Amino acid sequence: TQLEKALYLPEMEALKKQILQIPNKGSGAARFLLRTAMNEMAGKTSESTADLIRFALQDTVISAPFRGYAGAIPEAIDFPVKYVIEDISVFDKIQTNYWELPAYESWNEGSNSALLPGLLRESQSKGMLSKCRIIENSLYIGHSYEEMFYSISPYSNQVGGPYELYPFTFFSMLQEVQGDLGFEQAFATRNFFNTLVSDRLSLMENTMLLTESFDYTPWDAIYGDINYDEQFAAMSINERIEKCMNTYRGVAFQNSSKSIDFFLNNLTTFIDNGLTEIAISDLPHDIVQQEISQFLQGSNEWKTLDAMLFNLDKGDINGAFRKLLQSAKDNNIKFRAIGHSDNSVPPFNNPYKSLYYKGNIIAEAIEKLDREGQKFVVFADSSLLNSTPGTGRPMPGLVQYLKIPATVV
Repeated sequence: TQLEKALYLPEMEALKKQILQIPNKGSGAARFLLRTAMNEMAGKTSESTADLIRFALQDTVISAPFRGYAGAIPEAIDFPVKYVIEDISVFDKIQTNYWELPAYESWNEGSNSALLPGLLRESQSKGMLSKCRIIENSLYIGHSYEEMFYSISPYSNQVGGPYELYPFTFFSMLQEVQGDLGFEQAFATRNFFNTLVSDRLSLMENTMLLTESFDYTPWDAIYGDINYDEQFAAMSINERIEKCMNTYRGVAFQNSSKSIDFFLNNLTTFIDNGLTEIAISDLPHDIVQQEISQFLQGSNEWKTLDAMLFNLDKGDINGAFRKLLQSAKDNNIKFRAIGHSDNSVPPFNNPYKSLYYKGNIIAEAIEKLDREGQKFVVFADSSLLNSTPGTGRPMPGLVQYLKIPATVV
């Protein structure tokens, strides 16, 4: 009703029809877009409504009808619940009989649903899936899909491995039971679903504003006439590091083991030139930054971070990403995860998802790194480091926002 009354002029009819196409109007999507449209028409904001609507119509959550859980949560559960599977007997309807796998033959369970309690018990004994409960045949999950996706893998979860096979079996069952529906659409609680919708629209709006308001002039004044490859080719490694850390405020590398090895082999020189922080886009700050801080302070309570490192390093206990974190601890250097988990799982099959993901990382990097007195090294994918296509104009990369050079080793 509010939408009909607000967008009453003939020239607003197309906008109204677009917003009404969004199935989850009760989630706050239509209200958010209506507010944006009214602000734009009043000249309070830039022209972002059309792109926000396109994002909403292509997003896998906002554009799909809610079919998740709208019931009550048992008082016995002591964590915020994100997903609910009302009846675990649905696991008995999927194609794979996980209870028949060799690893579980000795358990003597006769169905997938009977296997679930044991999988959770064993996983939790290893420090994983702590926010999962089965109560009266319903499964309650407090971990996000992305957290499980990045921490549960064949690298961290295998027979004889640090976390054994159980979490991987559990997550495989979840992925199979969701069918053609998205995970959020199939299992999310109403509160979590609505929060996702409003947060995604808000973060996407911020991403668009970041792009539109970016001024290339300061960047061009520093770097416009510089050819990094030619300039650095004439320098020794120590001279390159000194220039990056003093003429600028740091340097960006691609997130490869080769780049990390180069950095660690020259860590002393970076430290001598004032290095204060290391930032990495491959770890989501909203999931593991607290565990990173605990690790740097000597705590052993960092299971999710540990599992994610196994995944990044493909099972290598002495892999590049783990050595990078350990070196930060050994040398009292701050370590920042600047990744963002929401909507970060590939494939990025539309430009808006890529833009959303990149924008969230850039916003976190600006907040945590763009401060007086900080000198830093950033490891990120090249699509995050450099300018890429955006909505109407290019989306600047981390090197443009942070005003640092990127180099290849």
